Amino acid sequence: MKLTSFLRLFRRSRRKNYQRASVLSMRALDGNLFTEIELISFQKITIAQVDLMKFRDESIRIKSDPVSEIAPSFMEKIKFLPRQLLGLKRLKVRSEIATNWDILPSSIYRFFVTTIIGSTTVKGRNQKSGLIHLSENSSSFYYRDPVGSGLRLEHLRVSRDEIDELKLGNSSGEKKRIKCVLGEYTNSARDNGIAIFRGIKDDYLDVRYVIERFNIDNLDVSSKNIIEYGSKEHLMFCLDAEVAIFTHHSSYIFPVVIRHIDPLHFSKVKRFFVQHGVTALKNSMKAYHKSKTHYDAINVCSQLEQRIVTEACGYDLSEVKITGFPRHDNLLRTVKNAKADERRIIVFPTWRSGMDRMKLAEAEKTRFVSEWRLALSQMRSSGFHVTLIIHPIINHHASLFVNYADLLADASNFQKELACCSCLVADYSSVCFDAIYVGKPVFFFVFDELEYGFSSQALIDVDTQLPGNRHVDVEMLVEDLNASRQLGWPVRNENAKLFFSNIDELNTDRCVHAIKSLVSR
Repeated sequence: MKLTSFLRLFRRSRRKNYQRASVLSMRALDGNLFTEIELISFQKITIAQVDLMKFRDESIRIKSDPVSEIAPSFMEKIKFLPRQLLGLKRLKVRSEIATNWDILPSSIYRFFVTTIIGSTTVKGRNQKSGLIHLSENSSSFYYRDPVGSGLRLEHLRVSRDEIDELKLGNSSGEKKRIKCVLGEYTNSARDNGIAIFRGIKDDYLDVRYVIERFNIDNLDVSSKNIIEYGSKEHLMFCLDAEVAIFTHHSSYIFPVVIRHIDPLHFSKVKRFFVQHGVTALKNSMKAYHKSKTHYDAINVCSQLEQRIVTEACGYDLSEVKITGFPRHDNLLRTVKNAKADERRIIVFPTWRSGMDRMKLAEAEKTRFVSEWRLALSQMRSSGFHVTLIIHPIINHHASLFVNYADLLADASNFQKELACCSCLVADYSSVCFDAIYVGKPVFFFVFDELEYGFSSQALIDVDTQLPGNRHVDVEMLVEDLNASRQLGWPVRNENAKLFFSNIDELNTDRCVHAIKSLVSR
């Protein structure tokens, strides 16, 4: 073991709650899913539970029965290793997950192990992937996510026979149009993906929007050119597609099971990452580094952002396209046709790591909830009408704010609500740039900026380039809001010019041009 690895392990040994899980094997038997997971901990674990949870939807969680027969792994029997000297225990957890797989929504699922210490994500292993059949009408493909290394399960509404049929080939022959598969998260349609889909006027593009049958935005999968995630129709179109267009990661709309069905086609498809937010405030781009993602193009909104993305992700300048965000086309039109109320402000904070897995009572004790409750109360006491939008990832905690805002709005209505408000209050969310795009001032409430590491995480200089005033104190925030209202809500023009090369309704057109360039290239 290298000295650096030993020292890292030594530091972790001081943390009593440290545990890590990774998959050893997975198989289907009699309609049940059997997993074998290695669990590493510095504490003695006598009982564990394996959970299968739908991606981005806490409400669907299938739990195994608690496992109490936990055996030492093979490595545990080898003595005098540094791990053993530090008291590290390696255990093997065998679980059985049973559910009605035929009614389980087609989507992406992830695995957790829960012990007395808490919950931890199950990691995948490089060569561990495969197709399993849990019912006559469905199939599941498990794999290691190359970005976060987590174990993922794609649950698909196709049978074993249909998978074999797809392997034989389904090409429609001569392609007179560019076939594009398009989407966002598997359960939503509220971002640049749906904006491109609705804004495309070029008949040369043959586009299908991919989404779950029961999605949070009530998009009908039987509508024209909309297809259900995990259906045979979805996989057939993917096997014929030339371009995959997505707002988060390509696997959400172009499943990894395609690699199993047709490895050559999986590698040939062009991938266009249409970002869901301006890259500036959060250093999250390591998840999109070229060494992990190998995308063919990424869109940005300005030369500043183009430079940030090329440096952070290792892409060539020619691969980072200044197209703008398609959703801003409609936002600009919406704001032009609306009249803002000088009293109305919109509040849209992002979320904090771990809050998505917290129960309501646990979340209520966080500083995030207490500080935002105080801020909302004081804004209303100053005479403002406050519209609050909870980030979709923690929307199951929305009831904690019911009595603290005049209106709790869904994130899907953000554009409409922003158009009616005079300003935006946020923290570290990229939605601040939507407000700047349409000429509305932004105020940053960053009570935990030191803990969050705002200055170090941001990819801009937050002291000179932040598009708005920032406050760590509620009283100063409300005072600044009142002063700005008295002046008619002014906004600095240089903010928009720094982050947007174009402010118009042609972002979709520029994206379409970039898509066509990918295929011709």
